Amino acid sequence: MFGIGSRRLERKLRQHGKPAMAMVLSTRRKVSGLYQTSDPFYQTPPTEATRALWTMTVRVQPDGEAPFEANLDAWLWEAERPRMDWFVSVLYDPSDHRRVVLDQSAEARNAASQATFEMRERWMQEQANPLDRLTELMRLRDSGALSNADYEAQKRKLLGQ
Repeated sequence: MFGIGSRRLERKLRQHGKPAMAMVLSTRRKVSGLYQTSDPFYQTPPTEATRALWTMTVRVQPDGEAPFEANLDAWLWEAERPRMDWFVSVLYDPSDHRRVVLDQSAEARNAASQATFEMRERWMQEQANPLDRLTELMRLRDSGALSNADYEAQKRKLLGQ
């Protein structure tokens, strides 16, 4: 949806829809916001003069409901464009999962940034070298910050036993 229709849908969903986090599965620019002149006096690379229209496929993760995939369009600056595996805040119609819009309020953007950061932190911890993690567990046990039982449980979990 473009322009007035999407703003109208956003207003309706703010009143009667539900907020949720969604993971970006793919993004594609539909309409470019780049401006390039053919005037030889201005031999500059294209600059972003307006927002670009991006289409996204997202996996909406509503509270208390099963996740679902949706497509949405949003006018965004290049710096605002969500990348794959980022979280974004959306508003959706619980009775029609095709009606989804990007929630561009400041609070929603901050919440989405925080969710993306936390997800990446968890991913980094999972990807950490097991030897480094085991050494850290031993250090915590030796310092008394971790009991022997907790150490053994974490070690089994780390080693996949």
